[in-house]
Amino acid sequence: MIEALIGIVVAGATYLLGRRDGRQQERDRRDEALASKVADEYVALARPHHDAGPHALATLGLHALRSDAVIRDAIREMEVRSGTDPWEGSAAHVEDVDLVKFFTWARDHHVNFHSTTVEAVANEVRAAGGHRPKGR
Repeated sequence: MIEALIGIVVAGATYLLGRRDGRQQERDRRDEALASKVADEYVALARPHHDAGPHALATLGLHALRSDAVIRDAIREMEVRSGTDPWEGSAAHVEDVDLVKFFTWARDHHVNFHSTTVEAVANEVRAAGGHRPKGR
């Protein structure tokens, strides 16, 4: 009787852990697909030299990816696919800045990177508490 009860509990716990793992895998697949989609959009903008660099990044809605790490992965993918630096040499200015907050701030303040620097926006975001999460 006790063995049967333990077996049921173990089976139930295994089932619940499997479901949780499956949901995480689905979230990871969705994040990868979104990152790939914005990379495609950036490359489409950058190839005909229609728009590139930080200004193009700000128009892609990267804040919607909702994860600093996913945004950074998407930007690395953009760089690989386009063969150009999406930050145009300004990546060091956002190393310690949460990119979700950076791109949200840029959207909310209608930042035009043709007339504003990445460094200036990064400083504003830092001042507003937008430091990058530790360990990422």
